[in-house]
Amino acid sequence: MAGMQGLIKNVRTTPASAFGKGVATSATMLALGDVLCQAIQHKSVGSLRHSWDRKRTGRFALVGLTLHGPTFFTGFRAVDGFWGPGKGIGEVLKKTAAVQLIVFPPFLATFFYYLRRLEGKSHQTGVQSIKDNFWTAFSAGSIYWPVVNVVNFALMPADKRMLLTSSAALVYNTFLSWVNATKKDGVKMVKQATK
Repeated sequence: MAGMQGLIKNVRTTPASAFGKGVATSATMLALGDVLCQAIQHKSVGSLRHSWDRKRTGRFALVGLTLHGPTFFTGFRAVDGFWGPGKGIGEVLKKTAAVQLIVFPPFLATFFYYLRRLEGKSHQTGVQSIKDNFWTAFSAGSIYWPVVNVVNFALMPADKRMLLTSSAALVYNTFLSWVNATKKDGVKMVKQATK
């Protein structure tokens, strides 16, 4: 059942419990990624207790619940519906490319804009956040996520993909939190981190 009919059926028949688990897992992993980022920023977990920005972590959880989880849960179901459940290398590469080129860029732009708006910042600040952060995050994600998604589409059953994605996202979300929290140029940040 590949193609457009498969896509429509697959997205429509999403069990509510699977969707709920997917977005809850996503919210948890985005929040944990932010906590880990703050711990790294503060250099020790001991100092985190006194300076942990709970509101910032809450914003990341909300983004996981309302943006990341729904976007990728639906995106994975859509590509499975369009190309079918096959796990051959051709299908896996098509699905990986679709997620990376069709789902990931709009998610990333919305992510940076949405976080700034949740912080109470203006529309212009949200747009500027996209301009400042998108390419750094997209470049890193274009190295990391295709590897994760090839494993995901090749080895994981469809109902377990959000678990692997959200678990792998812990590393990437820590990076996203760092990019979002740092107002410096992304290239300078990466150079500083690798010194």
